[in-house]
Amino acid sequence: MLTVSNNLKDSIKQGARQFKAIFIIHGEKYESSDKLLNFKIETAGEIFGASMRKLSFKILGARADFNEKMVKVGFGALVRENFEMMDLGEFFITEANINLETNTTEIIAYDRMVFTHKQFEPQLHNFPITVQEFAAQIANVCSLELLGEIENGNLEIPTNYFEKSQITYRDILKQIAQLSGSICLVSGGKLVFRKLKTQKISETLTDSELRKFKFTGEFKPANVLVLSRTPQEDNIYFPNELPIDKHQIKIENNEFLDKRRNETAERVFNAISGLSFSGVELSTIGLGYFEAGDRIAINAGGK
Repeated sequence: MLTVSNNLKDSIKQGARQFKAIFIIHGEKYESSDKLLNFKIETAGEIFGASMRKLSFKILGARADFNEKMVKVGFGALVRENFEMMDLGEFFITEANINLETNTTEIIAYDRMVFTHKQFEPQLHNFPITVQEFAAQIANVCSLELLGEIENGNLEIPTNYFEKSQITYRDILKQIAQLSGSICLVSGGKLVFRKLKTQKISETLTDSELRKFKFTGEFKPANVLVLSRTPQEDNIYFPNELPIDKHQIKIENNEFLDKRRNETAERVFNAISGLSFSGVELSTIGLGYFEAGDRIAINAGGK
């Protein structure tokens, strides 16, 4: 969750009537009271994946030159007599679509995770190396900085498992998230692996703070790990003595684990055992400080 003051949270939750958005693109400022017409941020958080935020917005003026520029995004609300802003981070513009009839530009941008959408370059990495060190190298290659320790980060990678594969750095980060029981995201401009098992409930949302929501399924506390080779379904289970009531997490074709599944199964199981959650899709009244991997409670709609 982004760091914001309780005053700003309370102002939004209590029905703040005045909001402000400020976008800065290549040194130019766009405000919601002027040339910034609308905007939307969408976040998709895949369990044991690499999450990325998408920003869509429209501005006055024809600005094709903004393509492949960075946009810095701030959003806030009136708190007492002043606007208090939250920093929503930087996004890289991938599309700038101009409408000459309305003299507007519709823009699509993504957070810094988009820089990992490049093919793995084996010549930039030396092995053996630990998972922690490899993740730091990936961050550096992708114009990011790794923040914090990764669960199972001391696992050694003896050789280059990806040398002959056509794989992106984001796909490799997903495999690191799997072995560490984490979700990978960009937070505060840094690359972070947020451990899901230990996340505490950060906030409880009610009907008044939600526009809409939908539960996408409940997962009971994990008690079985499956390391799988697909499509042949060559599976390794941990623990060896399986419980009668199984709630399994399945990791498929993870290169870090594949050739030593029996050796690594227990430490990966320890990272995910006991994890439980309910997936949810939701839209809020403007609570833009949540991030992928945050754990929230919902007391709404009779649930």
